[in-house]
Amino acid sequence: MFQSAKATKTIFYLNIIVFLFTLMLPAFFVGTPSSPSLLPMYDFNDSNLFYPWQFITYQFLHAGFIHIAFNMLVLLSFGPLVEDVYGVKRFWIYYLMCGVASGVLHSVMVDSGNIPLVGASGSIWGVLMMFTLLNPNQKLYFFLIPIGIKAKYLIAIMFLFEVFSGFMLHGDGTAHFGHVGGGLMGLIIFLLYKMKIIK
Repeated sequence: MFQSAKATKTIFYLNIIVFLFTLMLPAFFVGTPSSPSLLPMYDFNDSNLFYPWQFITYQFLHAGFIHIAFNMLVLLSFGPLVEDVYGVKRFWIYYLMCGVASGVLHSVMVDSGNIPLVGASGSIWGVLMMFTLLNPNQKLYFFLIPIGIKAKYLIAIMFLFEVFSGFMLHGDGTAHFGHVGGGLMGLIIFLLYKMKIIK
């Protein structure tokens, strides 16, 4: 799988390496309340801790083992399939753009103050959305559900749940609007490719 998915491979290993360094040097990578790190993403609307590079660096930070394990599992499952269609360079650009859109929508919709955003979830949602748009009838298996569900139905339900959660489940520790932002950017880029506005 990795042999034909160079971008996915690089993104995976970067996330793992950064996570290991985070465990060893948490103050530098994620910071503390009294000494914030410059790498997580802070609200660009009203935080004096925000710097432009955080749109990229936050995508490679994770809050814990479960957080990174889930994101990397989805990346490895769907990333190579998307990369095979768009190629290494375009996949890299796509992945990062979905992460940027995730951070933007989260900052616009959530008054997070000086609570930083971390994680690849927005980028991963972009990958998941693109896979679904490319393979809408591919059956997926979700946790303990014993039957396959077509991607277009399963991901649509999950995406609508993220939208609902963004508005209704405040303070649950999940950046739902970040997920929505990554997914929406995936949809936009897919449509731009389909209409041949971008190549």
